[in-house]
Amino acid sequence: MTDAQVRLRPITEADLPDYVKWLNDPDVTQFLESEGPVTLEDEQAWFQRVTGPDSSQRNWAIEVDGQHIGNCALHVHESRETAGFGIMIGDKVQWGKGYGAAALREVLRIGFREMGLQRIHLTAFAGNTRAVRCYEKCGFRHEGVRRRHHLKRGKWCDMVCMGVLREEWEAGNKGSNPMKANVNRYEDPWTAEVYDYQTQGRGNDVPFWLSLAEEAHGEVLEIACGTGRVLLPLAQAGVDITGMDISEGMLAVARRKLAGEPAGVSARVTLVQGDMREFELGRQFGLVIIPFSAFQVLLTRVEQRACLERCRAHLKPGARLAIDVFNPRLSRLASAEPVLEGPREFAGPDGETVQWSGETEYELATQTLRSRWRYERTAAGGETTVSEHLLALHYFFRFEMEWMLEACGFELDALYGNFERGEFTADSPELVFVARRREA
Repeated sequence: MTDAQVRLRPITEADLPDYVKWLNDPDVTQFLESEGPVTLEDEQAWFQRVTGPDSSQRNWAIEVDGQHIGNCALHVHESRETAGFGIMIGDKVQWGKGYGAAALREVLRIGFREMGLQRIHLTAFAGNTRAVRCYEKCGFRHEGVRRRHHLKRGKWCDMVCMGVLREEWEAGNKGSNPMKANVNRYEDPWTAEVYDYQTQGRGNDVPFWLSLAEEAHGEVLEIACGTGRVLLPLAQAGVDITGMDISEGMLAVARRKLAGEPAGVSARVTLVQGDMREFELGRQFGLVIIPFSAFQVLLTRVEQRACLERCRAHLKPGARLAIDVFNPRLSRLASAEPVLEGPREFAGPDGETVQWSGETEYELATQTLRSRWRYERTAAGGETTVSEHLLALHYFFRFEMEWMLEACGFELDALYGNFERGEFTADSPELVFVARRREA
């Protein structure tokens, strides 16, 4: 399972020291019914019980990029048709990043589709509002409140009871295919198909990229070319261009559009599948461009630097790199609640009507925004399907990008605040960096 880079795997004895550490941390157990102190011997005995042949539990370790961050479980009832859900994200560094919700979505899929369960339920501390909101988003409904049900650290606490039925979960997931919140977030074929429909009218940046291409000496490389939104107009204007994208679905759309162009246009275009963090094309270019905030899918400094170093290696001496990222709006960053997006309706592929909406949360410590996009698709015949897609982006500030470019062997030629080459100000919508490969 991969949802927001999360994977579930069976628990092992090697996980037990992590559980001892987490269960003895009062921050971690604040909203758990269990409480420390817990010893390694306690956890070894628990492990033997829950992994034994007569156990009614299914336990999974939660991993993010190979790192163990927590545990979740289904406690299957005697009827074998209902189960209780429990979860713990023990690594506090990973709190608030959506990993618990991603794990829960996979547990629901396993429970309903693989185990044949009819109902999954849970209880949560009424004061744990973030968890309750997460459960609501994953389809759980409120079924009641057990008042003063649990004594926790000397205080009687109310417990919220929630549950979801198989048919409710199936209705909410019909036609869905959760999207990776990483650099390959368009691997869902429908998401690639709908991309041009959703971005229709977003072409104000194309003249800017074309002007840079006309100033360049040699072929252009567009990284994250997608369906060819920028690439095709440049080729139509006479630019020789290579487009690279990690998504085969997006490239399939680009190839289909290219097939409808005159031979002279298609001859100027090369399309390749590749990862912007580790590509080798075997030649150098007169210009490299990364439009439409695509650089922001790289969430870590290691990934960002790797991409810039590969860009420099593919530039001719003195040639330029241009990157567009959005200018963060402080009003959104300061919001204590998720920022609502949309709703917006547009015509989609195959005669569909698509209702798009979403919400975005900002993690100030990591400069990461995490958006959940919801597409309600109504076919020409009236059938409706709903899909949800995750998007994670790193947001940059001016000097962070400038210093990174300098550290990776570039010198800044220009910084623009829009695609008309306007001066950058605090209120500018964009940060458009044009940097030249620096020679030793």
